[in-house]
Amino acid sequence: MTTFVREKLGKWILQSGILVSAIAGFTLRTQIGLASEKPASGLYLSADASANFMEDLTENAGVASAGSRFEMDTGYRIGLVGGYNFTRYVGAEVETGFLQNRFTGGNPQDWYAQVPILANVVFRWENSSRLVPFLGAGAGGAYSIMQFGDSSATVSDGDMAFAWQGMAGLRYEITDRASIGLIFKYLAVAGSEFNLLSWQHYEFTTTRNYSLGAVFNLTF
Repeated sequence: MTTFVREKLGKWILQSGILVSAIAGFTLRTQIGLASEKPASGLYLSADASANFMEDLTENAGVASAGSRFEMDTGYRIGLVGGYNFTRYVGAEVETGFLQNRFTGGNPQDWYAQVPILANVVFRWENSSRLVPFLGAGAGGAYSIMQFGDSSATVSDGDMAFAWQGMAGLRYEITDRASIGLIFKYLAVAGSEFNLLSWQHYEFTTTRNYSLGAVFNLTF
């Protein structure tokens, strides 16, 4: 891992921690009147903010020859989840969010974004400590957006495609109903197509994203 990537990763993790900690501090005020017993099942909400590392975009066909690559800068991912814990160990959830990465060497207006809509199954290991490891997997779709331009004008297009995801992390229980922790996610989106102009067509292979950041969870 290069010094540049380490610096970017450290910066995003710090910013993610500050954001999620602020959410946690605000939300914990609502916990005072709740029962202290840890719920075995029930609804929950979670929010996460992460650095997002996206593999180079690779073309299947289009204006450039097949196999051409677009290098991507480190970006970010934010997510919002609503779910239900069936037991202390298994839950199901619906997730959405927003991922954005800029093209390396491009203008500030040149970026690639993804909006996933996923159904996940999550497995947790509840134990006698306040540390709760978890892992999960899910599938659904993602709407991808590609934009090029400059300060005077931009062109963009979007495409919906099948998506799948894996995740793992570790949460620390601040109270019996609230926790904060680290989360890693791998998101893959099947090939997407874009028509920015009548003569500018792009068709990419599967896009792959790796994100690492902070997560806050609240159980009701």
